[in-house]
Amino acid sequence: MSELNGRIGGVTQGYDLHAGWNGERLDGRIGGKFLNAGPGYGGSCFPKDTIALVRTARDAGARTTPGVTTATTRDSTWDTGFCERVAVTNTTAAPVVWTVVHRIEGRVTTSWNSEREGDGGDVVFRGAMWNRTLAPGERTELGFCAAR
Repeated sequence: MSELNGRIGGVTQGYDLHAGWNGERLDGRIGGKFLNAGPGYGGSCFPKDTIALVRTARDAGARTTPGVTTATTRDSTWDTGFCERVAVTNTTAAPVVWTVVHRIEGRVTTSWNSEREGDGGDVVFRGAMWNRTLAPGERTELGFCAAR
C-alpha cells in the first residue's frame, strides 16, 4: 500500500492513477476489494475504521445514536456516591453502532460494558468490542459508579 500511496502522491506529475489501480488489483495480497472502499466494505481495517468514524462523528457534535433508547436504574446509593445501570436498546430496523450521552451529577469512578469519555456532566459511553453493534431490537447494558 505504501507504493500505491507514493503513486497517489505523483498524480500531479501526470501519473495515471487508474492504470496504477489496475496493476495493484493483480497483486493477490491486495486485490480489487480494498482499492475502491466505500460503505459496506470489509476486511481487517473495518473495526478500526468504524471506531474512527464514531469518534469523528462525536467530535463533530454527535450525541446519542438516533433510534437508540435508554432506561436508567439506580442500583445503590450512599452518602458519597451511587451506581447505575443503563439499558441501551436499538429501536430501528437496522443494526446500529451505539453511542449514548448520559448526564452524571458527580464524578465517575468506574464503569463497565462500555468505553467511556469524560468523568462528569455529559459523559459519552460507546459500546465495547463485544456489544458495540446492536441488531434491530437488541438490548445491552452499561454500568458505572460515581462519587458525589
